[in-house]
Amino acid sequence: MGLANLLSPPSGPNGWQEFWFNNWIDHQTIQQAVNKTQGINNETYQIDPWSDAAKDELLQKHQLYHNDMNSALGLNGSDLSVLDFKDKEAVKNWVNSHYLEHQSVRLYLTTI
Repeated sequence: MGLANLLSPPSGPNGWQEFWFNNWIDHQTIQQAVNKTQGINNETYQIDPWSDAAKDELLQKHQLYHNDMNSALGLNGSDLSVLDFKDKEAVKNWVNSHYLEHQSVRLYLTTI
């Protein structure tokens, strides 16, 4: 899948579902690397498939992935647990912060 799939805000009627699926795959990849390099076994959270009706719960579970990976690696993260999907600028900023956090974790993992 690759990190590039998390770079741009989703577009189109299925854009967010596609973005979220790619995000879930990247979290699995990161989690496996973190668990292996740190000798831990972080919990796996079910964050896919995306559902607008369950968005708050999914964003909270997603935040747990970020908390776990950042804590295990001693990195700082953002609060990605809340998002106003009706505010295009908020979505753009969230996607950017989210991407940068994934990028930082991946860069860190290449140095250990």
